[in-house]
Amino acid sequence: MRLEVYLNARGERRFVGLLEERGGDILFEYDKRFLDSGIELSPFLLPLRPGVASDPKRTFDGLFGVFNDSLPDGWGLLLLDRLLRRSGLPLERITPLSRLSLVGSGGMGALEYEPVTPDPDPLPERIDLDGVAEEAWRTLNEDPLPVETLRTLMALNGSSCGARPKIMVRVSGDRRLIVPDAVAEPGCDPWLIKFPARHDDPAIGRMEYACSLAAKRAGIEMPETALFPGRDGAAYFPDAPTQRGIKHLHGLTDSLAQGYEGAVCFVIQMEQADFFAPNDHTHPAFGQALRQAAQAGVAVLARCCTVTPDSLTLGEAVPVRLSP
Repeated sequence: MRLEVYLNARGERRFVGLLEERGGDILFEYDKRFLDSGIELSPFLLPLRPGVASDPKRTFDGLFGVFNDSLPDGWGLLLLDRLLRRSGLPLERITPLSRLSLVGSGGMGALEYEPVTPDPDPLPERIDLDGVAEEAWRTLNEDPLPVETLRTLMALNGSSCGARPKIMVRVSGDRRLIVPDAVAEPGCDPWLIKFPARHDDPAIGRMEYACSLAAKRAGIEMPETALFPGRDGAAYFPDAPTQRGIKHLHGLTDSLAQGYEGAVCFVIQMEQADFFAPNDHTHPAFGQALRQAAQAGVAVLARCCTVTPDSLTLGEAVPVRLSP
């Protein structure tokens, strides 16, 4: 396999040179015109000079580190290899250059690679976070997915690093419009949205958000962080089985027989949610207990809230859906 390497920076796209697999090695040669540019991509391991170069240490399976940095790791690497295997390439024949051919111009940084194999599919105009979460979960579980779906997940990943599924998008100020990062949508800013991995705690999103708030309060400079509602804007409780929650619901139901009024209010730690519902997937018994309490006369309420490092302020009421 042979790939052309380009540097796309400062409004100019330059041809850098050629990468080629030969006899189990990966060779690179600068283009003569790029040698005259004076731009050092890797001054120690790949200095500007004519001739063919290879990495004798084979640190990254023979690929120079400056090019290996264009490849993702963790989640992104899983997508690359899954896509190559679905395209008919045996696992033992997957090489760094075959992965770079899929990255093309979608990797992190200014380096781009041609030819791109295969031609990229068009990205969706808007991003459905619930759909992406479902597809990511199926990928982690090694469920068969269409090649087109894997290509879309890979394109949205943008060659970003890390083990968890993630996408690079642009989000409107009210966080209701989410588009691919490549779409120049007015009023939308770039965001990186992460999804839980297979073995993560169900509350990992809220944990990371709480850590980000604590870091800001400690004086650490942090980019803006937010929790994005899932399941079409729904808020679900609990995120883990809660026997104590069931006990509280039974206590509220018993109090009605003693002449008291009973109510339970779920405070959603997000500023927006379309509705609240019991999380029957995580804890069916809690959902059943909540419906029984509501039928007995316990009022079930839900409110959004605004969270800052120093405060939690209740927001508007959220509709409650108890039907399974």
